[in-house]
Amino acid sequence: MPRKVFNSFYLKCRKLEDLGIKRISNIVYVLIAVLSLDTVIYVVSSANGIQVSSSEGIILFFIICWTTIICQLFILAFISRTSHDIRKRVRHIRLMHTAVAIVQYFLILLLVYVMVEIAVLGSYSTIPSILVILVSYVLSISLMGIFAVIFLT
Repeated sequence: MPRKVFNSFYLKCRKLEDLGIKRISNIVYVLIAVLSLDTVIYVVSSANGIQVSSSEGIILFFIICWTTIICQLFILAFISRTSHDIRKRVRHIRLMHTAVAIVQYFLILLLVYVMVEIAVLGSYSTIPSILVILVSYVLSISLMGIFAVIFLT
């Protein structure tokens, strides 16, 4: 039975992935809405001084994380599929795509690690948060450098 459910989910995901730009924009809208909800929850809880560490808060965190991960994977697949021709021709685009994909997979791995840590221990270490900030900054600086080279040559 679980295999049937997984296969059904996988086929639905593949069908969604095969669709074009209209569907990817809907995925981006879902991602923006989920991340906005996360930001609002953070701002409201910080303003009131309330710690959201109840079981409902943890479940909501897991839902937000999994939604973010799934949306990121769909966006990466869409970008990979639509930029295939230009990546063959332009070396800088190929480098950027590879770097962004590796970093996104690493950030997803860190997010899953934090979720497992919360589920098992009930708390999480700040080291993954520091790694996320460090990796994100390194990626941003690298992409800016590549864009500068492209635009100035």
